[in-house]
Amino acid sequence: MDEYANAVAQSSSAAAAALQSAVTTLGATCALAPRPITIPYVAELAPGGRGTLATMGNWQRLRRALWRRWYLEGLGSLDREVIAEDLGQQAQWLDATREAASRAARAAIEQRIQSSKKRAAAATAQVIEETQLVAYEAEAHELAQDAPTLQALESRITDLATRARAGS
Repeated sequence: MDEYANAVAQSSSAAAAALQSAVTTLGATCALAPRPITIPYVAELAPGGRGTLATMGNWQRLRRALWRRWYLEGLGSLDREVIAEDLGQQAQWLDATREAASRAARAAIEQRIQSSKKRAAAATAQVIEETQLVAYEAEAHELAQDAPTLQALESRITDLATRARAGS
C-alpha cells in the first residue's frame, strides 16, 4: 500500500504543479497544495489465523493451494471498498484544486479585461479631445441642417439664370 500511496501522491503533486503553472502563466496567484500522502487502511486479507495456517502446521501444501480462496474475499474487499473510496477522495481533491485554479484564472482574466477596457476608454477620450470631434460633429450637424436651404437657393438661382438667358 505504500507504493500505491506514493504513486498517488506523485500523481497529485504533478497535477497540482501543472495547474499552478497554468494559473501562473495567466498572471494569477493561487496556492495549490498537492494532496497529502494517505495510506488507505487495509484490514486483514483473510479472517482469523488463515495467514499463519497457510505457512505453518500440517497440510501446508494444501493450505497454500487454497490461498486464493482464502484471500480472494479480502482482495475483493480491498478493490471494491478501500481503493474505490481512495479514488473518490482523489477525485474530490482534484475537483476542488481544479476549481480553485479556475477561479484564480478567471479573476486574472477578468482583471485584464477590465484593465483593457479602461485603457481603451482613456485612448478614445484622448482621441476625441485631440481631434475636437465633438465640435466638428456639431458643425457637421449644423451644415446638414442648412444644406436643404442652400440647395433650394442654388436651385432658385439656377432657375433665374436659365430664365435670364432665355429672355435675352
